[in-house]
Amino acid sequence: KPLPNMPQSTECYNDGPYNLVSSTLTVSGLFTDFSKAVSLLREARPELRVDLLEDCNGNVIVENFFNLLDRVETYLSQMKDADQHKKSNKFIVEVEGLDGSGKTTLVKKLQQDFPNSLATKTPSPSLKEIRPLWDHRGGILARAFYMISNYVLEYEIANCE
Repeated sequence: KPLPNMPQSTECYNDGPYNLVSSTLTVSGLFTDFSKAVSLLREARPELRVDLLEDCNGNVIVENFFNLLDRVETYLSQMKDADQHKKSNKFIVEVEGLDGSGKTTLVKKLQQDFPNSLATKTPSPSLKEIRPLWDHRGGILARAFYMISNYVLEYEIANCE
């Protein structure tokens, strides 16, 4: 499906340079570890086509994205060290499914049952500007981007007191 407002490229991206990382995954292309996904995104940074962004500050958008990843990585490290995931009274329920499978209906019902809850979608709105670059790139890098987007959301929720 073509990306809205995004020039379609005829270039074919080669995931070959990333096969080493892919080969370390339990299931090829399925990331279960933030650090592997973010490492792959950092490795691919030089090939991002910032010229495809509508905003003339494409390099700033990319820089902000990688700075955000640094903050998320620090947060996750602190949570691991402090064992905060076990002590927190917050939790995240992630609902995934195909289009039309009832995700929105389920989330609305959960919000009725848990009135102090927050419903949001991934990727986070903070990733809106950078998302087209990873969608355009596709392949294992797009999968890595969508995996880290869940951690970005966790970080944002934890810091929205």
